[in-house]
Amino acid sequence: MKALAKWMLRWVRSYGRYSWNDINYRPFAYLALLRWAIGLWMIWYSLRFIDEAVHYDPLNVFVAVSLLGMGGALISWELTKIVSQPLQWLIDFIYWPGGRDARPPLDYRLADHYRKTRDFESAVAEYSKIVHFYPQEVAAHARLYLLLRTEMHNGRAADRAHFFAQRALKQSDQIGEYEALTVC
Repeated sequence: MKALAKWMLRWVRSYGRYSWNDINYRPFAYLALLRWAIGLWMIWYSLRFIDEAVHYDPLNVFVAVSLLGMGGALISWELTKIVSQPLQWLIDFIYWPGGRDARPPLDYRLADHYRKTRDFESAVAEYSKIVHFYPQEVAAHARLYLLLRTEMHNGRAADRAHFFAQRALKQSDQIGEYEALTVC
């Protein structure tokens, strides 16, 4: 029993669900421990009570089942997280086989669609994602630069994109190809 109390106290101290102004503020974690204690007591008492009450009175059965439901509701938040964790891992494995930080597949279609529909901010965001995940991709750097320079007329952002493109492509000897693509 003492080991269980130590484990629960350690769990309460690491309990990070409550936050106040983005600072880990955990005075309510002790209330979670109290809620768990009350919930487990209600479940234990209802199971003990229902065994005795089945033969005597339907009202006692109703009280026992109500206690069981309330006790389950008190511990359901964390229990749901614990039970659903393996399912979440399975879904993550299916949709992100390389982990959540894996690179998405290289695809220009969405960025080109935004450019054709003249939604330039979204196109810049998509090209920036491609450049972030694929820094050696010459066409992405060139398209981003040309979009900023010719379509959006944003010289400062275009110069910054040009600087990062030169820095990223200098190591791979693709700077000549980039310069050829960005001649306006």
